[in-house]
Amino acid sequence: MLPTFEVDLTSHVKNVIMLLEKVPIIGLVEMGGIGKTILSKKVFHSIHNQYEKSSFLENVGSRNVKDVLKKVLHDLFGKKLHKDEDVDEDDFQLITQCLITKKTLVVINDVHAIMNLVALQVFVVISKIESKSKVIANC
Repeated sequence: MLPTFEVDLTSHVKNVIMLLEKVPIIGLVEMGGIGKTILSKKVFHSIHNQYEKSSFLENVGSRNVKDVLKKVLHDLFGKKLHKDEDVDEDDFQLITQCLITKKTLVVINDVHAIMNLVALQVFVVISKIESKSKVIANC
């Protein structure tokens, strides 16, 4: 039986939160298994109640972009699309408008390729505008 080790992430959580006060987007980039998901979950749970809207997107790398956007619509607006329904331009604009006008926190977990993040470019839009929204991307 192997001993279990608990790593205290308190200082890392505080560092990420302090960094989020200065920048709109944080990318957590490191080899797999090092604890990026746990760190981002702890940050999310520590601060999501300070935001008007929030969404934690799990396993983005293994899901198609439409399903991820459907999850965002559900998390931010309670909107539920059926499996056969596609996200349309109005939905895309609704998400974009929320990021611009509302204080929104979005965590994009497990981005395997830059193409996944490019496909979710709606979240990158906040880095170019005055917004209180924040995005954490685990790559």
